[in-house]
Amino acid sequence: MTCQIVVMRHMESGVASLGHFDNFSCWQFGDSSPHKEGLQTMMDEIEFLSKDDLDKGHIQVSVFGGYVDK
Repeated sequence: MTCQIVVMRHMESGVASLGHFDNFSCWQFGDSSPHKEGLQTMMDEIEFLSKDDLDKGHIQVSVFGGYVDK
């Protein structure tokens, strides 16, 4: 399976984060997964940079990719 691109954007502040996750089994390794840590880092950075607007909006998440070639 190909990589997944994750885009997160705080709808009020406009702060966005882009992540590249490369592994078909990225959601299967429990709490210590580097992929889960990467997602948490993306959210933490958006929250930090949106601190004045954090309570006024929400984070929109889009995921692209994950193509399986036979």
